[in-house]
Amino acid sequence: MKNPLRWTAVAGVIALAVAIQGFYFTRQNRTIRRLETELANLLAAKESQDGEINDLKSKVAGMRSAQESTESLLSATIVRLNQMVLATNAASRIRTAPATNPEVAVDPVEPEKPKEKRMWGPEQAEGKPDTMRAGDLPTAWASREPDAGVEWLKVEFENWVEPVEVRVRETFNPGAISAITAVQTGGQEVVVWQGVEPIEPAPTESVFQTSLRAVTRQIVIYLDTSLVPGWNEIDAVQLVGKDGSHQWASKATASSTYAERFVNATVDGLQFRPLGGEVVPGGITVQPGTSE
Repeated sequence: MKNPLRWTAVAGVIALAVAIQGFYFTRQNRTIRRLETELANLLAAKESQDGEINDLKSKVAGMRSAQESTESLLSATIVRLNQMVLATNAASRIRTAPATNPEVAVDPVEPEKPKEKRMWGPEQAEGKPDTMRAGDLPTAWASREPDAGVEWLKVEFENWVEPVEVRVRETFNPGAISAITAVQTGGQEVVVWQGVEPIEPAPTESVFQTSLRAVTRQIVIYLDTSLVPGWNEIDAVQLVGKDGSHQWASKATASSTYAERFVNATVDGLQFRPLGGEVVPGGITVQPGTSE
């Protein structure tokens, strides 16, 4: 005969095991549901953040596009205003007598006297090139001293343009240009080119491309005169605009000039007087630092 107490105990153990297993499974299911809920919340939050990021990207792109359009419009407006000012100035120079009174005399308009250019002065870099051969010639700008480190030549043009190229005609010891900056409407300088200039035989026209997205009418050319021995001389500077315009410099200044070492010196004259020296004939053939 089977023992009823033994089977009762076995049944109790089995019931306890089933209860424990059910409790464990219940807790595990709750944990899984909680984790699934948290995961769903995280995914929803991520989607929301991704949407916000995309919205910000769209706003930034729109603002950048609007800024570019504004810059282009501003550049075109400045160029147009500058042309209007030039036209107004030109018209104001025309002086005629009233048509209703032919007896009224017309004041003669005196022709402008050509600007006197000092030998090796920065003004030699104004206008079109006039130094047609290589050499240490007074029709190009030269710094006061050779191999003296950093020097600069600042040139100004008639019209405001968005520059794409700066062309520098170098006629003696090229290769010392180390940087070029553009002066913006607010007066701040922005670097448009910086690097090592290739050394080419003089005379040469060095072309420096720029990507400045603003207008300018002043360019500053920096030279490291210690890079190329001797005087590094510049004859002319041309600014090429995005609108296809080409301008030669109308005004030039410099950090120093060999002209400072002379008084009463002109290129067209036949003689000049070195500081502290005597009159020397044949001024146009005398080179910086030498005498005849």
